[in-house]
Amino acid sequence: MMNENYYREIQEAARVAVKCTRATREERPKMTEVDAQLEGLRVTKTKHQRSDLALAMTALRI
Repeated sequence: MMNENYYREIQEAARVAVKCTRATREERPKMTEVDAQLEGLRVTKTKHQRSDLALAMTALRI
């Protein structure tokens, strides 16, 4: 599960990067939009890390 979550995050970051390389300024996202999308990924990653830590702690208690 952990690898799947990280794979999704990498895919989403790549999608954001591709949007930033569009030919014309009008087609590219504003930096505030990019910032919001990347911040969303950071929050998601933090949630995954906490979840992974909780799973590890649970496993150690067994």
